[in-house]
Amino acid sequence: MSVQPGTTGRLATVEVLGAAVVVVGAAVVVVGAAVVVVDAAVVVVGAAVVVVDACVVTEATVVAGVAVSELPLHPETTNENVRTTAYFLTV
Repeated sequence: MSVQPGTTGRLATVEVLGAAVVVVGAAVVVVGAAVVVVDAAVVVVGAAVVVVDACVVTEATVVAGVAVSELPLHPETTNENVRTTAYFLTV
């Protein structure tokens, strides 16, 4: 399956057993990193990697029509009490 900028692809279940990321049935856009779009069930076990019918894009741009949201700030980065405590612990 080939994915060009401005298009989207259909994802199937992706399972990773060991250490990696699990993405199930959703459109994925990653800017400035490797993007793998899979059109079949893929199972990765341990260190072995198996990719079926995929297009890998490096330094990807955001695909038009796909919502991209930022993760919310970590609570410790917005909590003044944590900053104050951290300051006094470092002084």
